[in-house]
Amino acid sequence: MTNIYSVFGYNERICKSIFLLMNSVSLGEYIKSRKLSLAARDILNGKKINEIALDYGYSSSPSFIKAFKQFHGFNPTEIKQNKNFKYYPIIKFAERETENTNKEITIIKLEDIILYGDFIEVDVHNIPPLAEKLWSEMNALPEFKNATKRYGIITNINGKVQYWATVETPFEKSKKLEIKAREFISINFIKNDSKEIDKQMSEIEHLFGLDRFPCIEIYSDSSVQILV
Repeated sequence: MTNIYSVFGYNERICKSIFLLMNSVSLGEYIKSRKLSLAARDILNGKKINEIALDYGYSSSPSFIKAFKQFHGFNPTEIKQNKNFKYYPIIKFAERETENTNKEITIIKLEDIILYGDFIEVDVHNIPPLAEKLWSEMNALPEFKNATKRYGIITNINGKVQYWATVETPFEKSKKLEIKAREFISINFIKNDSKEIDKQMSEIEHLFGLDRFPCIEIYSDSSVQILV
């Protein structure tokens, strides 16, 4: 697997994250499902179970049989009586690229950045209404509302989840937030569609969990970026 990641020029975390984001299934789960789909075909073609187990990387026949039953719902030896076995299809990225023309996914390197604004402590399951309230308060300040870029940032430090509304220039009574340099997956929305952004944020939370934060939203007049 390490060699696969090096082909794309990114580390394991980035490659796995992009795959998960694009397909809503982890790379590991996809590979496992494909192997067990093909294993069913091999059994029907008369191949021995111990050979199939070795072909698909299982340490023993019992471990393969257990995985096969969990996936298909019956033992390999019962496949001829249960021909409606599961088949996980090949994912074709060329077709998927046309599914969402309103957004594009790239990888960017964000350097160290210091931002200024305010925050509220939030419950991870109730971020949108609390974030909206904070944005309303911050947009009442000319220094914030007139900024070229505005940043919404979710942080999780020692189990405390905070939502920040920030800009790049300090202003009176603003609090400072430092973001360290790292690579992010960037989801860039061509249009500022709040419903679509909320939908994507919910999907990111579901797929990655809070251990992937800070999660950064960058708002400008013409587009919105979400960085994870």
